[in-house]
Amino acid sequence: MLNNYYISRKDTITAISSPLGTGAISIIRISGKKSIKIIKKILTKKKIKYNKVNIGIIYDKKEIIDKVIIIIYKKPKSYTGENLVEINCHGSIYIQKKIINIIIKNGGRLAKNGEFTFRAYLNKKIDLLQAESIYDLIKSENKIYHDIAINNLIYNKLSKNILKIQKSILDILSYIEIMLDFSEEDIKIDKKKIYNKIIYIEKKIKKLIESYKINNIIKEGLNIAIIGPVNSGKSTLMNVLIKEEKAIISKIPGTTRDIVEGKIKIEKLKLNLFDTAGIRKTNSKIEKIGIKKTFKKIKDTNIILYVFDILKLKNYLKFKEKIKKLKKKIFKKKKK
Repeated sequence: MLNNYYISRKDTITAISSPLGTGAISIIRISGKKSIKIIKKILTKKKIKYNKVNIGIIYDKKEIIDKVIIIIYKKPKSYTGENLVEINCHGSIYIQKKIINIIIKNGGRLAKNGEFTFRAYLNKKIDLLQAESIYDLIKSENKIYHDIAINNLIYNKLSKNILKIQKSILDILSYIEIMLDFSEEDIKIDKKKIYNKIIYIEKKIKKLIESYKINNIIKEGLNIAIIGPVNSGKSTLMNVLIKEEKAIISKIPGTTRDIVEGKIKIEKLKLNLFDTAGIRKTNSKIEKIGIKKTFKKIKDTNIILYVFDILKLKNYLKFKEKIKKLKKKIFKKKKK
C-alpha cells in the first residue's frame, strides 16, 4: 500500500474533506502539481490570489455548477507540502460529486484513504506520531482524548520524548565503543554515568508504556469481562447495563456459548462489556469452546467482573479453584 502511494506521488489527488452527506457547506481538496492549473481551468475567475479567499463560479463546459470560495496554498506552505486548493461549495451531494468528477476529468484522481496526511508525512510536514494524532483528534469524544491528541500534534510531546530516549541510547553506545576500541589506552570512562543513563532510559520507557495503556483506555474504552458460573445472572446484568435485550436469557444452563459485546458510557469513559460463557465442567464440545473463549477474553480485559448467585456466595472460593483447574485443563498442550 505504501509503495503504491510512493509511486503515485506525482499524481494530483482530490477528495471531499468534510463529512459525507447533505449540509450547508462542503469542502473539497485538491493537492499536487496540477492543482492550480485544474482550478484555473474550471473557475470563471482567472486572477486568483494565493493564501487569500477568492470567490468564483465553477463550471463544466457551459454549465454553471456552483458559486464557491477558493483558497490556494502554494508549496511548501500547505498541509501536504504541495500546491493545495480548498474549495468551499454548497453541501448538495449532486454538487459535491459534480465538482469531484470535473476535477478528475481535468487531470486529478480520487485520493486514497489518508493520502493527504500520508503526503504531508512524505513531505516532512509531520512525523508518523503526528499523523496518528490527527486521526485521534478527529476521533476524540472527550476533553482528555482531545488534549492527548493536541499535545502530540501541536507540541509533538511524544516524538520529543522518544527522541530524548534515542539520544541517550546513542550516548551509551558511543561510550561502549570507546571502551572497546581504546581498551588498552588510558582513557577514563565514567561507568557509573553509563549505568545511570541505562536506569534513566528504563524509567522513561516504562513511563511511556504506562501512558500508552492509560491513553488507550481513554481512546478505546475500558474492557470488562463478565464471568461466573452458569445461570448466575451474567446475561441479565449485561442487558440491564446496556438497556437492551442483547444477551439471551434462559433457565437452561450454558445458554451463552459465544462472547456477547455491549457498550455503555459512564460520564466520559467508554465501557466495553463482554458477556461470557458460564464456567463449569461439561461434556458439550460447543460449550467447551465457549468456556475456552471466556479464558481468552479474560487475558484481553482490564477488569474482570465476577457474578454469583447471592444464595451460593459461600461457593465463591471453591469456584475460584475450579476456574484454575479448568483453565489448566482447557489450555493443556497435547503430548507429542
